[in-house]
Amino acid sequence: MTAQSPYGKESPATKDEFRMPSLKETVIIIVVILVLAAILYPVFAKAPIHGHKPSAFSQTKQIATAMHIYAGDYNDKLPIAGLWQDQIFPYHKNPDLLILEKRTGFSPEASFAMNERVSQFNYLAVRAPWTCPLVFSSRATNPNASGGPASVAYSEKGFAFLARIDTSTRIAKPEEVANLEWHPTLLGSSTLDEAE
Repeated sequence: MTAQSPYGKESPATKDEFRMPSLKETVIIIVVILVLAAILYPVFAKAPIHGHKPSAFSQTKQIATAMHIYAGDYNDKLPIAGLWQDQIFPYHKNPDLLILEKRTGFSPEASFAMNERVSQFNYLAVRAPWTCPLVFSSRATNPNASGGPASVAYSEKGFAFLARIDTSTRIAKPEEVANLEWHPTLLGSSTLDEAE
């Protein structure tokens, strides 16, 4: 039985008629699905580590912000290198904030450390605060750790989290960390060591 189309051509009746796809069409559909799965598998395989990057990135930013709030209460001076975690705790009140989780690709001992070269000085006096690290992912296992470029911890993928004195936060590769200005230049002097 055929039905008359409004355009003058006959079309097969649609009632109770269904054509099964041919073997060729079925094979093409399966091949397309397999190709898409092969393309998307590497993307989804990286998802667990990349999914936790934002949380570690956020932790780094929150620590730097807490240090700035602390400094605002103490004449713009940053915390003391050996006591910094205890000093900023009232400004974030989250004991888990200072621990890097293993799922972010870091070793279980990794935490955060403060740049020891900026301990207890006026952060507003830094000539280029966007070039000097303040807080970074560290290999240190002790609380209140501080250090320099040698103590930066890198994840399995080869990146480190760091926040600079201006609180800008970034994910850095080893060559970027080495090129940062760990000894900040103060306004009116050439280096921090000369100012002291």
